Amino acid sequence: MPYKLRKPCAWPGCPEVVTPPERYCPRHKTAGRKAEDANRPNYRQRGYSTSWDRLKAMKRQADPLCELCLAEGRVTPAEMVHHKVPLREGGELLDMGNLVSVCRACHAKLHRRPTG
Repeated sequence: MPYKLRKPCAWPGCPEVVTPPERYCPRHKTAGRKAEDANRPNYRQRGYSTSWDRLKAMKRQADPLCELCLAEGRVTPAEMVHHKVPLREGGELLDMGNLVSVCRACHAKLHRRPTG
């Protein structure tokens, strides 16, 4: 199995190296995420409207359990709705067929984020 090349921590001046998809070393992970989030547009600025809020509620009502957990034989309540094809890759915001109900843990895995 090929190894991923290690890269320097994205925190300015930090000499530590990390393995992708991580961007920050353990020491700077929290501060780095906070800095990225501070520059991120808010929910409405990213295009999520009241129409999205209604569709998301309909999806969670139709599929109240995490669809990814169910596929693996676990029963977990869904807490979020995830786009199968990301919007930045051409996925439709208001397409029910592009949505999947997921729990927080599965959503973190889909985005390769730690759950805690």
